[in-house]
Amino acid sequence: MEFERIDAVAKDSKAFADKQPKASLYKTVWRWHFYAGIFFAPLIIFLSITGGIYLFKPQIENYMYHDLYYVQQGQQKISSTEQIHEVKKNYPHAKITGFTPSFAPDRSSEVEIMVNGESISVFVNPYNGDIIGKLNENARFMAWVKDLHNGELWGGTIGNWLVELSACWFIILIITSVYLWWPRNRKSLFGTLIPRINLSKRNRTFWRDMHAVTAIWLSLFIVSTIVFWTHMVRCLGKHGTSYRRSHFRKPGRRSTIGKICIS
Repeated sequence: MEFERIDAVAKDSKAFADKQPKASLYKTVWRWHFYAGIFFAPLIIFLSITGGIYLFKPQIENYMYHDLYYVQQGQQKISSTEQIHEVKKNYPHAKITGFTPSFAPDRSSEVEIMVNGESISVFVNPYNGDIIGKLNENARFMAWVKDLHNGELWGGTIGNWLVELSACWFIILIITSVYLWWPRNRKSLFGTLIPRINLSKRNRTFWRDMHAVTAIWLSLFIVSTIVFWTHMVRCLGKHGTSYRRSHFRKPGRRSTIGKICIS
């Protein structure tokens, strides 16, 4: 009996010793996750909000600059060369840097020019060549949102560094969160992919699941969108296109505006 008791104690000690490194690693990862969340989560939330606003740039600008973007539909549009010529007549010392033709019957054309070091968009009626108005690129609302998002507006170079640093730590947050969330010996979907919700008893398990399960689904969504948009940006760069405007092309050359990369 004495030998059996000693043998059982030895086995328990060995099992406890085997668990020690894993427990120590878990605590270390938890600390990294905790401090990364405390210091960088507020900035990540801020970037998510400003980035979400910037995502709706076309809709917001269509509303804000409706008088510049939209015209009364006419019979026949004049050529791009004539539209650019009208801009040159009004801005003889300007350098033409970009051109976005009217892509709908009621949309104006946009000619981007450089005047005294400032980038200005001139909006032209594509049916008669009349100048509707102009807009300084730096005065756009979405330009302000962009500078707010990349940190240059509130922190200059240091703010931009903090934004880049928070992006790096966000990767650490995702990696550590996956490690902490990993089910290990748990086989049930509840607490892993579905939160265990008990409104009458909001204990530690409830808050743990609301944080962990929600975060893992959100992480999967974010990673998938990053992969998609990285591919799209690479394709756009490869084909020399941009979302809003094309670079100025000589008359007669076919524009690649609207080309979609699907390969």
